[in-house]
Amino acid sequence: MGDRAATEEAVARPIRFLTGPGRAQLVARLELQMDAIRRPDLRRLMGQAQGQIVDLCRWVVTELGSSHPDRDTALLMALVDGLLIAELKGATSDEGQRRRVRPMFDAAVP
Repeated sequence: MGDRAATEEAVARPIRFLTGPGRAQLVARLELQMDAIRRPDLRRLMGQAQGQIVDLCRWVVTELGSSHPDRDTALLMALVDGLLIAELKGATSDEGQRRRVRPMFDAAVP
């Protein structure tokens, strides 16, 4: 099992980027996801990109000591997506995001 705080920070860093300087990239990603619902060619490409995110989340939950990596990967992905959308509605400070990330990990990998 890896260092939980370091793993949390490794996930929190891109969340901070995507809700700060990379906000336009996050919005574009969300728009592409919506467009992929209507376009099979784009759906395939987005599915490939999503596969990379799944792999990363699986690594994270494994590092955190998950005994149910499939379940915890899906949960972590849903929690991160929810956090990103919530942050788009109203950005919080880095400390506020840290306070949100820790319980997210606790929920995904108790």
